[in-house]
Amino acid sequence: GYDVLTDDDLDMLPVLALGSEISVMGLLKIKTDILRQEKRNPEKKINLNAGIEFDLGEGFNLRTGGIWDTLNNNTYWTLGLGWAGPRLSAGYAYKNNVNISKEITHLFQLWLSF
Repeated sequence: GYDVLTDDDLDMLPVLALGSEISVMGLLKIKTDILRQEKRNPEKKINLNAGIEFDLGEGFNLRTGGIWDTLNNNTYWTLGLGWAGPRLSAGYAYKNNVNISKEITHLFQLWLSF
């Protein structure tokens, strides 16, 4: 779960999540997450995230998948590229809402491990 400590004005909404990852011969990973927002969700709707990650070698990964947000009636297609080094990692992700034209998100991330 995340945002499990709620506040009075509900800026943080607690979410329960269950995830799985299956590795296929070390070449690709199949990932799924089932999520349920605990507040402001009277019908207890569940969201599904699913994707595939391909190992490109030399620390690079290519990811693609989808997000089916039944709570907000949105569907997303995602694509990403990541690199993991010994101490520094980087990633780029693209998310497209297939229900709303031109609602696109670009995300860049850097991680430093020490």
